[in-house]
Amino acid sequence: MSSEQVSLRMSRQTVLAMRKKMRLNTYRTFITSHINSFMGKEDNVVLADALNLLSPNENEKPQNSRLGDTSASVTSNYRPSLLSNLRGSETGPDELVSEPGLGKYFKGLELLESHKNQTSVQEHLDHLLAGINFVSQPNSNEKSSYELLNTSPKELSSYIRRLSTEQSIIQVFETFYYQNALTPKITMDLFLNKNVVDLNKFPIKLNKISSDDVCFKSWTHLDFLHVNIVLLKKFHDLKQPLQIIKNLQENFELQYLPSIKTGTLTPFYERIVWKFYFDYLSSLEANQEKSEEFYIKSLNRLNSTFLIWESSIRRSTEIVQFALDHHKRELNPLQSAFLKLVGSRLTRDVIDQELAASSPLNPKSRTLSKLKQMSIKYKIYGFPNITSNESLSIETRSVLYLFINAMESIILDEFVTREGLSEADSVLEIMQLFKDIKMYKETELMNIKPGESNDGGDWTKLFVAVEKLRKI
Repeated sequence: MSSEQVSLRMSRQTVLAMRKKMRLNTYRTFITSHINSFMGKEDNVVLADALNLLSPNENEKPQNSRLGDTSASVTSNYRPSLLSNLRGSETGPDELVSEPGLGKYFKGLELLESHKNQTSVQEHLDHLLAGINFVSQPNSNEKSSYELLNTSPKELSSYIRRLSTEQSIIQVFETFYYQNALTPKITMDLFLNKNVVDLNKFPIKLNKISSDDVCFKSWTHLDFLHVNIVLLKKFHDLKQPLQIIKNLQENFELQYLPSIKTGTLTPFYERIVWKFYFDYLSSLEANQEKSEEFYIKSLNRLNSTFLIWESSIRRSTEIVQFALDHHKRELNPLQSAFLKLVGSRLTRDVIDQELAASSPLNPKSRTLSKLKQMSIKYKIYGFPNITSNESLSIETRSVLYLFINAMESIILDEFVTREGLSEADSVLEIMQLFKDIKMYKETELMNIKPGESNDGGDWTKLFVAVEKLRKI
């Protein structure tokens, strides 16, 4: 080989080496520019491009497998899907799905996409990530999450009452919330715990819960209503009067009152509504005309009348006097006797004395509390109109018997034997009531001859039922 040939060959090698180096530099520049782009402002676009979520270019339109041509509407109707991208082509084989363990994963993703019309995917993902984050944290509760979820309702309620720190209460709430296992009872037990001092620490706004949240899909309208009503009590415990007023302004006319009119609310919840309405909302200038008497007349429901009175403190006498006049045609003798006892001059004097001796910020009357406890315990508004002994069951007669005994006791203990009472006329008024209810008991409840019943006599059955009720 001549020197010229050697020189020519070396020149060719040099050119090839230079071209290879230039290609490497080009690749390096290309990769660097993409890395810089990814790390810069267009990182979302680059990431979407990598996941094949961007609309295809005009010159990259896919061929329609059925028509054999390029569809002009592919770009305009393009709907990117991470699920489809992971699976591969919609018309091709689902290679990834065939891998072990991924079938259930994609099935779960399909279920997630099916909920788009109800709740956005983002909300589901946020919910899932929050749950994963919570489960990954160490649990300082005495009970594990598994134990909590499998505890009986009665034991769980007792456990929640024993929780002594706000953090542990929030953790229990999160356990049930992220497992979609919250019930109205668990929710109320948790936020009513006296150690909860900041409701904002809960992962959701308790006064804004609705069926839009997947955790509350199984709740009824009445469940949401009960939670909102019990929140009034919690706001009161936390000394947040503005929150009470806001709650009533948002819900009383639209939610609470219609439920009271239809009898949907139980006495427990209706009593709470009346207490806070008359303590907070009726005193406002716009509602001053809507007093207790206004609702007794407009509702015209005896049970609501008793519940309004049970929720009142300072206007007890005025309320029962109006109730006696408004419901006089439907009251039975025992209901009438009880309201007369509450509205008597002697009862008013005793209650006024006790209220005057208590704190103005927290007025209390022991006598009024006893009378209210009687009304709540025996559900006086539900007493039947007695026409004959045969129309009443043994259980009903035993309840009436115990109620009359309780009335006799309170008359003797709180009024007749009390020192320092005012006029003798007021004492005589109370004694006349005492005689009336005693005669009623003897004529309507105890005038039963042995042997009238074939099963051993009503006297024995009556007193057996009475003894059972005494132990309740």
